[in-house]
Amino acid sequence: MKDSPDTRDGCLLIVGVSFIAWVLAAMLLAALWIERAAAQGFHIEYVETEYAIEITNSRGGDIQQAITFFANLDKPARVTGNCLSSCTMVLGLVEEVCWSPTAAFLFHAGHYEGLSAEQVTGMMTMFIPARVLDALPDWREWSAEYTPPQTLTARQMSRVLGKEPC
Repeated sequence: MKDSPDTRDGCLLIVGVSFIAWVLAAMLLAALWIERAAAQGFHIEYVETEYAIEITNSRGGDIQQAITFFANLDKPARVTGNCLSSCTMVLGLVEEVCWSPTAAFLFHAGHYEGLSAEQVTGMMTMFIPARVLDALPDWREWSAEYTPPQTLTARQMSRVLGKEPC
């Protein structure tokens, strides 16, 4: 028995729609995989809500990826845990940032393959508020040689920036 043209067209339509849905799903999964692979160099743990992103822990990582991550946020950020190294650029890259009383911010000389520590530190400091930099001892002299990391607690950050924890 031959299929009627209507049935055959319906099957083709369903197969066509299913194929398109499959291709779109594959593209979405590939994009997510690529995004996750790209984010492996910047280490951040966060919870995203409808209104904000809550940074619970970040040990920093790749500077370019951190800049991209924070520059593309379209909501406020709240730091509730450790915000280390390149994570501290959240202070200058996200318009609305606050921190809980348990937050801590760690700064050190930057490292990036092919660039000197002075160049990387200079690049990072473009995204950290001047008042924060001025609160760090001798940050202009940080170099590739061992420079002890500098930590600002939530209380210290509040005093430096004149904002209470949230």
